[in-house]
Amino acid sequence: MPVFHCEYIWLNFQIQKEYTLNVNEKGIIVDICSGAGNVELLPGLTIPGLVNTHCHLELSHLQGKIELGEGMTSFLGKIIELKKQIPYSAYAQKRAMEEMLRNGIVAVADVSNEGNSFILKKQFPNLYVHTFIELLGLNPQKVEQVIQRGIELLQLATAYYELSASLTPHAFYSVSIPLLQAIHRISDYMSIHLMESFAEQELFATRTGDFINFFSQLGLGEYVEDYRVGLIEKIIPQILDSNKKILWVHNTVLRPSQIQLLAEVFPKSYFCLCPLSNLYINQILPPAEIFDWDRVTLGTDSLA
Repeated sequence: MPVFHCEYIWLNFQIQKEYTLNVNEKGIIVDICSGAGNVELLPGLTIPGLVNTHCHLELSHLQGKIELGEGMTSFLGKIIELKKQIPYSAYAQKRAMEEMLRNGIVAVADVSNEGNSFILKKQFPNLYVHTFIELLGLNPQKVEQVIQRGIELLQLATAYYELSASLTPHAFYSVSIPLLQAIHRISDYMSIHLMESFAEQELFATRTGDFINFFSQLGLGEYVEDYRVGLIEKIIPQILDSNKKILWVHNTVLRPSQIQLLAEVFPKSYFCLCPLSNLYINQILPPAEIFDWDRVTLGTDSLA
C-alpha cells in the first residue's frame, strides 16, 4: 500500500503539517496518520478533491466565441445562434474534462440538453459526473412533448450509459408552470439557474426589460403573461416540494431576505456560485458575504 508524506495538508478545517497518507491500489486514501515517515514527499498543500457543481460541457467549443460583458439576453441569443452552426465538439468536451482533472476536480454536476457528452463521461472513470438533463419550454401546450424527450435522454443516460442523471428545469424564465410541475413530479434532484442578472430580476418584478424583447424575437412573446410578481416569495414555495434537493445556481442578484427564505423553505437545497461566469456575462458578482457558507457550492459554468 503506497504511503505519502504531505508537506502540508488541509485537515479538520485548517492547514496542518507532518501527516502521512495511506493509499490503496485504487488511489483511495484509507488512512491519515500524524508524523512524517521516510516515504515519498507530496510537496505543497494536499487538499480533498474539488467538486464543480455547475458545468455545461456541451458548450465547451464556444470558448472565446462570445464577447465579454454584453449581458444575459445577448449571451443567450448568441448561444442559440452559434449552436445552430456547430452543435458541439467532442474534442472540446474531452479537453474540458482533462482540464478539470488537472485542476483537482474529482466530481462535476454537468448540465446537458442533448446526449452527445454521455459516451465521453464513461471514458473518465476518475471524474464522477452527475448529469442534469435540462429542459426548456414556455409553451404549455408542448409540455408532454418536452417531458417525453427528457425521459428518453434520461433513460439513455441511466440505462444505456449507466450514468447518474436527473431531469431539471433550466430557469424559471424559460419553463412554463405546467412544465415545471411535470419535471418536479419526476425528479428529486434539480439544478435551477436563479436570478443571474438584473434583466431576470426586472422580468419577474415588473414584466419589463431585455427579456421581453428577447422572447418576442424568439416568437414567445405571448407567454410573458405567465410571469408574476413574487416568484421567490410566493410561487416557488407553492410549486416545489420542500424536501427536494435543489441547487440554486448563480444567485447573482438575490436579496438577503430571498436567500434566507429559500434556505429555510428548502432545507436540502444549496446555493451554487459561479463568479467568473457572472463577471464575464453580466460584470457583476453575487453577494457572497451574506450566504451561509455551509450551504454554498462553487461552479465553473461553461467555457463559453
